[in-house]
Amino acid sequence: MRELKENKIKDLYLKGYRAKEIATTLEIGYESVRKYIVRNCKDLKEIHKKNSNSIIEEIRKLYSEGYNTKEIAHVLHKNIDMIEKNIIRNCRDLKKIHKKNNEKAVDIEEIRKLYSEGYNTKEIARVLHKNIDMIEKNIIRNCRDLKKIHKKNNEKAVDIEEIRKLYSEGYNTKEIARVLHKNIDMIEKNIIRNCGDLKKIHKKNNEKAVDIEAVRRLYLKGYNAKEIADTLNKEANTVNLCIYRNCVDLKKIHEENRIIRKDTLKLLDRHNKTYINDGSLLKYNRQSYKNGKNGDIKFDDKRGSKPYDIPGIYKKNIF
Repeated sequence: MRELKENKIKDLYLKGYRAKEIATTLEIGYESVRKYIVRNCKDLKEIHKKNSNSIIEEIRKLYSEGYNTKEIAHVLHKNIDMIEKNIIRNCRDLKKIHKKNNEKAVDIEEIRKLYSEGYNTKEIARVLHKNIDMIEKNIIRNCRDLKKIHKKNNEKAVDIEEIRKLYSEGYNTKEIARVLHKNIDMIEKNIIRNCGDLKKIHKKNNEKAVDIEAVRRLYLKGYNAKEIADTLNKEANTVNLCIYRNCVDLKKIHEENRIIRKDTLKLLDRHNKTYINDGSLLKYNRQSYKNGKNGDIKFDDKRGSKPYDIPGIYKKNIF
């Protein structure tokens, strides 16, 4: 194994990698890599230097073509920090050419077209398979005159009538965004602008969207909002709201049963929290008991909390 790693260090060193880059790539200590290079790679220094320079030339070429740090790292399969340091050290003279070609690397007319159709930065970046920061900079530089058209069409990009329909049926923001495959912020803004008159109907139908009796039944058993939501396949916020409105009278019993439920779950097997027989209870809690007089087994409060469904003492004749 050691020999294999030593061979990999040599290979990477020959390719022009530095000690720190080799350590990061192979996930081993920097000091051990550095010492190995000093001791065993003196004869490889010239080849290392030559290949190291060829990497720098490759970085300079890509940087001058308008590629950013992340893109260069992706193309050369290198660490982003390493590329960033190389650019700072070796590409200062290429800054103006990079900036000019960086803009060319993105089709400005295509960005203007999509922006005027109402697409936001994230959506344009996804459509053109480009970096979000790059798109954002291009929009700031080249699309100021399209701001009003963008805003107008951004609202059109979402079917307002469809949002109103879903909102009036009791769907919340997150659910509407998921149904329409749209951005949550976009949906939220549309609801604020266009659904103020539907607030009461939404509230009424939002309650109908959840089976209140099912929520009350599970809440009574000690389930929390997230567990109920998972069980009923609903949003946690919707269930939370339902509990707040309809389960106030069950709070004390819920808290008691919540403690029992937590203790019971502690007893169950980590992989299968569905069933446990009576004979297994003592086995699962044996570490919490100490041997008493006459061979009895007595629960030791210092070792844990005693479950509700097993006794404090097991008499010798019953186990």
